[in-house]
Amino acid sequence: MASGTIAAVVFDWGGTLSVWADVDMEDMWRLAARHLAPDREDELVAALVRVEARSWERVRTDQRSTRLADVLVEASDELGVDVVSAVLEEAVAHHLDSWTPHVRHHVDAEPVLRQLRATGRRLGLLSNTHWPA
Repeated sequence: MASGTIAAVVFDWGGTLSVWADVDMEDMWRLAARHLAPDREDELVAALVRVEARSWERVRTDQRSTRLADVLVEASDELGVDVVSAVLEEAVAHHLDSWTPHVRHHVDAEPVLRQLRATGRRLGLLSNTHWPA
């Protein structure tokens, strides 16, 4: 490519290539809480919902990314119990399942990516999601 030519394009995934989906994660958190301590299910669900909401608020205000593990550590600290391993096991099994039915990509995303790739440009994808890589 000639000097000054764009060699690479980096996209944000959520809301740029995909249509933003506002998904209620309470069902997934309920499975995780039930796995950990059925007798404290409602308390754990409320804490997990609260902690996840705070993590997304940090994304919106500070542009700070977070990971699911970070959410679980914060919940453990808030509840005073170690929920990480039990909740993470259940969350990993169900977290993506909670989002997958809602993810739709913009109709022009694939043709634009194909066209950019065909012109020899490198493509990158960034996201502030806390999904696993």
